[in-house]
Amino acid sequence: MKGGTAEYKAVLRTQSEEGTERIIAKAERTADGAYSFEKEDVMFRVKATGDRVLIERRGEMAYELTLLSGQKTKVRIMTSFGEVDAQATVKRLQVQEADGRTDISCDYVLDFSGYAQYHEIHFSAKRMKCKGEEGDES
Repeated sequence: MKGGTAEYKAVLRTQSEEGTERIIAKAERTADGAYSFEKEDVMFRVKATGDRVLIERRGEMAYELTLLSGQKTKVRIMTSFGEVDAQATVKRLQVQEADGRTDISCDYVLDFSGYAQYHEIHFSAKRMKCKGEEGDES
């Protein structure tokens, strides 16, 4: 990270009927408050503002998922087979930010025109000490 920019450790865990995926990566926080990170040529961007969470994924499969507490939102998922439309209904959304750490927990249902799939997302980003900061032993 350039010019003393703070680094974060990001952990994204997703769970659905298809299984569980866990990504741990170094992230940076952009000027708009979003966390950006990459793992195996897949770019992620996670941003929380109040009761709204935006999760973007870029790679072979791409989407922009907006999660609003107690609301339904449209989702377009781009796959190698084409575009798939769905609707996300948030069942539970919790965002906590304190002491250089952000925690997001969300349960939602993706409805693919009558086929519903339950999902859980847990995201956390914790600020890592930069060289030269108090408590840094380097």
